Amino acid sequence: MSADLEAFWKAQMDQWAFDQRWKRAEALRAAARAKHAAGELDAASLAEWEIHAAELVLGYDLADLRGPIPDGWSTPTQIGHRLGVSAHRVGMAISELGLRKADPRLARRRVFERNGRSLVAWVYSAESERLLRDHFTGR
Repeated sequence: MSADLEAFWKAQMDQWAFDQRWKRAEALRAAARAKHAAGELDAASLAEWEIHAAELVLGYDLADLRGPIPDGWSTPTQIGHRLGVSAHRVGMAISELGLRKADPRLARRRVFERNGRSLVAWVYSAESERLLRDHFTGR
């Protein structure tokens, strides 16, 4: 195969890969916007999904756009360490209490890409941690 033909096919495959990433990002954007319009997704979570969609298209991390996790917000693992229980037990309690579907002041999504897959991580406010502490102590 000539060098010109090889370069042409490489460019075609690169364009195809970009188009696939674009379609996936558009599907994510549309789903996030629909959930936001229905009141199922807060503005901060919508922004997370928009940033993630841009990362899919561009092919690199835009963590600087997200900013740091706000003070007072923690992962289930961090909460578990402070409460003396496993992250798994914290996750089970979060599900039992319905904290993921609660007010956005209690839980927020963080979306990121790992090994070509979209992952959602949750962080929880100090109020959520208080509710979890009460759950574990039986209050």
